[in-house]
Amino acid sequence: MPIVHMAVHTVLAIGLIASVSQPALAQTPATTPSQSVVTRPPQPARTLLDEALREAKATNRGVLTKFGASWCGPCHQLDAFVADTTGVGAIMAAHFVVVSLTVLESPPKVALENPGGRELGQQHGWNTVSSGVPFFFMLSSAGKKLGDSNAMPNGGNIGYPETVAEVEA
Repeated sequence: MPIVHMAVHTVLAIGLIASVSQPALAQTPATTPSQSVVTRPPQPARTLLDEALREAKATNRGVLTKFGASWCGPCHQLDAFVADTTGVGAIMAAHFVVVSLTVLESPPKVALENPGGRELGQQHGWNTVSSGVPFFFMLSSAGKKLGDSNAMPNGGNIGYPETVAEVEA
C-alpha cells in the first residue's frame, strides 16, 4: 500500500475515532446467494439518520453519516475504508452506526439519491455549492454533532484525503 494511502487511512481512523468517545457499529447489508434482489426507492435521508440514532442510543454508539455518489471514486474509497472489517474499519464498526447517503447524482441516476440528503448535509455543515463529496459528519448517540469533514485549513471539506495537503490537514 502506498505511503500516502497508509497515511490517509491512519488520519481518517484517528480523526474519526478521536471525535467520538463511545463505541458504534457499521451497518452492512446481509445478503446470501439464495436471496432475491429487491429493488426499491432509496429511503429518505432523515429516516435513515433517525433509525441510526435510535440504534446508537440503544447501544451507546456514535453515528457516522457519509454522503457520496455513484460516480465518485474517493466516495468508493471511503466506503471501502469504513467497511473493511479486517483493519481500521473494524475499529470504526466498534464505534459507529454508519449511514451512507447518495447525493449529487447526474440526471440519469437521480433516482439513486436519498430524498432530503442534500438538505440534511447542509444542516450539518456541508456546502453543496463549493464542496464536493464525500462529505461526512459524526453525531453522539444523543444526536449532538461531534465533527465533520470540513478539516482543511480554510474550513473546506477534506472528503477522503488523498493529496499531501489533505493528509497534512
